[in-house]
Amino acid sequence: MQIVRVFILCIGLFSSGLLSAQVEYMIRHYTDDDGLPQNSVKSIVRSESGFIWVCTENGLARFDGRHFEVYSSSELELKSNRFLYLFAEDNLIYGRTIKDDFIVIENDIPRKIDKLPAHFSSHTEAFHNIIKFPDDYYHFDLYGFRVALSETHFYEVANDIFTFRKDSEKVQLPLPFEVASVALIDSFFYIFDHQGNYAFWSTSRKGFSMVRSFPEKGFSLDGLFWNRSSNQMFFLSQEEVLYLSPNKNGRLKSVAVSGQIELSKWNIGSAYYDKSSQKLFLASRSNGLYVIEPKLFGVHLNSLNLDEVYYGLASIDGKNIYTSTGIFFDFENGLTRNASFKRINHSILVHPNKRAVLRSFNNTILSNDCSGADCEEDILSTFPGLIRAMQFIGDYLWVATDSSNTYQVYRAKDPAGPFELVTNSEYQVRLFNPLSENTILFGGPDGLFEYDLLNKSLSVFSSLVQGEIRSVQQLDPNVFWIATYGMGVYIIKDNVVYRLPYDRKSYLAFAHYFVEDEKGFVWIPTNRGLFQYLKSDVYLYLNDPSRPLYFHYYDTRSGLPTNEFNGGCGECGLLLNNKLLFLPTMSGLVSFSPESFSPVVPSKSLFFSQLFIDQKPIPNTDTVLIPRNFSSFSLRVISPDLGHPYNLRIEGRLENQANRNWALIPDDGEVRFASLPPGLYKYTVRKQIGFQNSYVFHSIWLNVEGPIYATWWFRISFSLSLLVFLFLLYRGRILWLKRYNSILENAVYERSVQANQLVADLRELLKQQKGVNAVKDRVISVLAHDIRSPLRYLGMMMREINKSEHQIAVDIQKDIKVAEETCNQLYGYVTEILKENNADKMKKGVPMEQVDVAKLVENKFALFQSMANMKKTKLVSKVKADSFLFSNENMLSIILHNLIDNALKYSFSGTILLTFNVNEDGYNVIKVADEGLGINNPKTASENGLGLKMVQELTSLLEGELEINRLKKGTEVVVKFR
Repeated sequence: MQIVRVFILCIGLFSSGLLSAQVEYMIRHYTDDDGLPQNSVKSIVRSESGFIWVCTENGLARFDGRHFEVYSSSELELKSNRFLYLFAEDNLIYGRTIKDDFIVIENDIPRKIDKLPAHFSSHTEAFHNIIKFPDDYYHFDLYGFRVALSETHFYEVANDIFTFRKDSEKVQLPLPFEVASVALIDSFFYIFDHQGNYAFWSTSRKGFSMVRSFPEKGFSLDGLFWNRSSNQMFFLSQEEVLYLSPNKNGRLKSVAVSGQIELSKWNIGSAYYDKSSQKLFLASRSNGLYVIEPKLFGVHLNSLNLDEVYYGLASIDGKNIYTSTGIFFDFENGLTRNASFKRINHSILVHPNKRAVLRSFNNTILSNDCSGADCEEDILSTFPGLIRAMQFIGDYLWVATDSSNTYQVYRAKDPAGPFELVTNSEYQVRLFNPLSENTILFGGPDGLFEYDLLNKSLSVFSSLVQGEIRSVQQLDPNVFWIATYGMGVYIIKDNVVYRLPYDRKSYLAFAHYFVEDEKGFVWIPTNRGLFQYLKSDVYLYLNDPSRPLYFHYYDTRSGLPTNEFNGGCGECGLLLNNKLLFLPTMSGLVSFSPESFSPVVPSKSLFFSQLFIDQKPIPNTDTVLIPRNFSSFSLRVISPDLGHPYNLRIEGRLENQANRNWALIPDDGEVRFASLPPGLYKYTVRKQIGFQNSYVFHSIWLNVEGPIYATWWFRISFSLSLLVFLFLLYRGRILWLKRYNSILENAVYERSVQANQLVADLRELLKQQKGVNAVKDRVISVLAHDIRSPLRYLGMMMREINKSEHQIAVDIQKDIKVAEETCNQLYGYVTEILKENNADKMKKGVPMEQVDVAKLVENKFALFQSMANMKKTKLVSKVKADSFLFSNENMLSIILHNLIDNALKYSFSGTILLTFNVNEDGYNVIKVADEGLGINNPKTASENGLGLKMVQELTSLLEGELEINRLKKGTEVVVKFR
């Protein structure tokens, strides 16, 4: 692609008699080397979504502002690649080849059709249907003109007669002259002759309105172009292109849309003008496609053969400009004057007297005055060190200097002095900015600091702001914008530090300063171009960083003489009274009017194109089926955009993956996936479409096939098969259950008969058992009564014998005593048998009460004391007085009786210890330990003998636990109760 700069002289670009500046038009030339299918371009048509479609003699191409996508005859199944024309109607674009192949472009996708709409090809022996002018295939001497909008709505010119027809309406008028060309713009039908005369007609007029002269001199019919698809008409002179449009009365007016160019060499066949981007497209019959656009910026150079590097700017009257390099731009008189030969300096200020400007040069402050015929220069003040910054704050001129690696700050009310030393700073100072009445901000390579005038102290303003400070500007209350060299832009808002995100190539990292215009935009010059932000967008982003933040970018492609702006001069931009903003660069002064500036922001259209699986093209659909073992899948994200490519920021993400971050789409728009696990994925792209924080989205579904068991048809088949299997299983189960139930019913009936008989037998047996138990109880009662009474009398007799006065031998007395005690024990045992028998009857309800354990143990020990004495065994109780247990006293008495009796039975010359306490688990524990022979098997001890068996049953009845432990000497029986 070739880029040609064309210069035209725009008189009156600046108001109030300011110096006119040369405004450039840029021409971009696209050929087959840039992607065109061929250099013979026949037609240009813009689609509804913003793509530019062109047809050539070797195929069809779609242009998105950066790339051409070519469609050949093989893709469209055409017999020829050689197109004749394209034509747009009703949001569709139609095309025709030399072999009478027809296509339609719908939603920016071309396809072959069998025929065009009937009124497109309404050629007859008398008329030729005109769809553009000039028409390379039309011979005016052989046919009349027809412009057909439908089969029943058309305009005709032939045989000196004009005919208009719309359905049943028909108008015929005589022609005012011999017609050489026609055009239809809006509702006006124009006819032209060879001399430059034209006439027009509309349905509101009875006849033709005659205009004797064409809007421009040098009219030639060869220079008249009509693009019916875009409803546009042009006149191409030998040196420029004029855009023709009707006023409200139908007369044609012309506007130049190109610079001075040699159109005669371009062989133009068709034209289209995009009003939003101000770009003119010219299709050459032999040289490809030309795109002409105006530069957005004016460039001002001096006429003194001096370099064009500028820094600080100042204006005394708001009309002319002094530069810090000593050049005076006298726009009123159209001159540039040399104000000083001392060039190397950055700072410039307006003198308080409003007649001169102040400039710094090395260690001096200079005054330049160009109000007279000659520019005058005076030295006002001299400092020990080099001057690095000057700034008026209030009534004082502040000056920062460097001297022998020390840094000083001075101030004075008069630029001529005397200056007072404010501070010897340990930091380099390159700028000043008032923070409050008594606080001044210092900025420079070492950071940002605040100086307290009252305390005369210097401190760090914010450690979060890093990099060399180039500019600090307060654009709103409590809001400071800070430009740094290498670290981008910081904003301190309400004492919170923010940093603007970088652009994708980090051009914003080297920002110089800020200029706010009246429309709320902030302009930021950098070393790599000019940035434009909407301030309200920035503040919304600071509050919510998830919001989009759009910026508009300008560089040499936009008409700047260079991408490198200059800074280090404070607020270097200068706005004159005529609303023109001037910015210093390395190649002159740049000017533009922010008030009338209208950036070309990206469009709302976003599409996918060129879908490939393993490098094979596939149809462009909303859902793409991708084979399981694919190697690569790629697509191209496209968006029609006639603005600067750097302002087109498209991001994409695969939404159902773990990493859902947005990734920037590369400049060529190609997105490639090397592999994806089986599944359904949604790939979404988004694009910022300008200021006001808005996005447009577009998505495509990617269905990656899995193994056969993961396919939808397999899952459906398997599910259906499973349902059938479960149904059959259910039916079989039901039949089996019915049969099994029948068998069970028969078995239950038989068992029921047997059970009924068994119940009857059991009832009879129970009845008999109750009788037996009653007899047993009576026998036990009678037996116990018959045994207990003799034992009682026998015991009483023994006591009486011992009490008698007859002398009885001592040995016999002892035996009688033992016999008495034995009778008493036997009497007690029989009594316990009766109690046990009664307790067995009360198992369904045992009365409980508080039992005095100490007293009960005392009674039992008294009963067994004689027997213990005979066996030389001690009975020891460790039961504390007032020890109570909630239990049944009779049953507890039987338990203790049997335990003590068993202990005595196997003890000789030992000790029987009885204890009662509460353990850690909350159990009431009674232990009886002896030093007798011991029990061979404690686990089966309760199964042998009536005593322990009775103890076990009674303990269980009282909801207690019985443990028998064999000791080294003797046995320990433990009874636990809750």
